[in-house]
Amino acid sequence: MRENNQKQKSVPLTTTMQAGLASSLLTFGIRWVPDCVVNRQIVGSGVTNTGKSFFNIGIAWDLAYRVPGNTVIFPAQYHFKEYLLNNLDECDRTRANKIAIQVATGWSVALTEAILFYPLDSMRTLAQTKPAVFQGRSVHYFLTHQSQLYRGLGLVMLRNSLTNIAGWGAKATAETSFEKTTLPFELQTMLAALIFSFTRIVIGYPFATVSTLIQVDTEKRVAASMKEKCQYVLAVTNNRLKEQGFRSFYQGFALKGGSQILTMFLQMWLFNWWIHPERKPFNPASFFSAPFKMASELEHKCGIKNR
Repeated sequence: MRENNQKQKSVPLTTTMQAGLASSLLTFGIRWVPDCVVNRQIVGSGVTNTGKSFFNIGIAWDLAYRVPGNTVIFPAQYHFKEYLLNNLDECDRTRANKIAIQVATGWSVALTEAILFYPLDSMRTLAQTKPAVFQGRSVHYFLTHQSQLYRGLGLVMLRNSLTNIAGWGAKATAETSFEKTTLPFELQTMLAALIFSFTRIVIGYPFATVSTLIQVDTEKRVAASMKEKCQYVLAVTNNRLKEQGFRSFYQGFALKGGSQILTMFLQMWLFNWWIHPERKPFNPASFFSAPFKMASELEHKCGIKNR
């Protein structure tokens, strides 16, 4: 990526939505089984599915959560970012402002995502750990238990705030640093996506563990006041810490966290690759030639300086 402070030509909304849809469909399934296995371990559930329904085993709820989310969220963040960047004067389009805009847009879109799609995430978790609670009528449960499904939303919004500020900040910092290098475009997007996904998952995993415990606690009545809700979240966190220690917040990280990092990395990379105006067919050979090309250029520059 070359450093460029000029206004960028915007990618059409249809293209970004296609990219979001493709990234979710092509990566669907990578994390569902690990999520299911680890979530059952976290809540201590040895449950076996009581129904053969496509909805009850959680696959449909996972699709309902992931596909619309990626189809809307990735394009929303991209166009919001481009709108802000293109309304800056050229002299204001600095590295710091580029990073700040990516962080601000990523953070705001992530909070919107939590509000819109959190009930679907709760349904997915329940289907994986306590499918019997639906009594074979998961769609009816979704429509009649909205307050229950929104339990833990505040914790998720806190998690999304921290992880997206850190993730988008790290990604934007990496991308602006790559602008001055000769790394191939494919490698730049892959490294930036990897940094983004790793940062988000490592920071957010303990929050996700507590959120899972709250989502499956269907016997606890829904708290009425904000104070009660905060006390409940703190009680769940404190009980987990006392009974199983801090390491339990990272239970199953190798399996679940690893699959989440892989999925998010592939989704982010596929999206950025898809919308790039100079997109070329995937060429793995460019990854291996890049280090040798950089070494050759560095040797050439050093040779010129020594003359």
